[in-house]
Amino acid sequence: GETVALLFNNNLVHNYADLYELTVAQVLPLERMAQKSAENFTSESNQKETFENLVSKGVSSIQQGEFDKVVLSRKIVLKEQIVIIETFQKLISTYSTAFRYLFFHPKIGLWMGATPEQLVKINQNQFETVALAGTQLYSENVIWETKEIEEQQFVSDYIVTKVRDKVSQLIVSDAKTVKAGNLVHLKSVISGELTTDFQANDLIKALHPTPAVCGLPKGQTIDFILKNEGY
Repeated sequence: GETVALLFNNNLVHNYADLYELTVAQVLPLERMAQKSAENFTSESNQKETFENLVSKGVSSIQQGEFDKVVLSRKIVLKEQIVIIETFQKLISTYSTAFRYLFFHPKIGLWMGATPEQLVKINQNQFETVALAGTQLYSENVIWETKEIEEQQFVSDYIVTKVRDKVSQLIVSDAKTVKAGNLVHLKSVISGELTTDFQANDLIKALHPTPAVCGLPKGQTIDFILKNEGY
């Protein structure tokens, strides 16, 4: 799937995930990613070739049994000025069902984006997260292949495994098709109640990053991404 994420620091930056079932809906630890340089990304052809080589390397690592799944992305740098508020307002209206965000951090600049995959929503002791995976172009009659259904179930099972012994009243909805821009995904809603021994920060640390963000196993795929993506 494709996730729009904009970083403003004199340049406009778009982060795109590829459609190789590689869905990026959240970012890896920002402090570590911010240390990467965009200077290696030159022409559009070089960007494409570099990314295709990265995907091939990821596939090879999976075939060699280093990990089961990895989520890869590329960065495209466009030198143009934009009006931030106007752009964010357009983003809000264009992606009405997505989680929209705009924030500034002195170390990493100004970030803006829209994603169908909200990490977690917490209200007092009630929480809600989603298991979102599987990607295809929107059409009137969406038919999901077994591989896509299994991929979404993979993410759902992972989240449930991480929280089921730590929360109460855990509920997992059936997977449904949701539209995000010109794409559709499979999505389950997972909700429950936090406990005195498992609070908001514990939940966030347990969930992030999900398999839909980096892959599995988490440690190996985070290392692969940070060593090979180049930003």
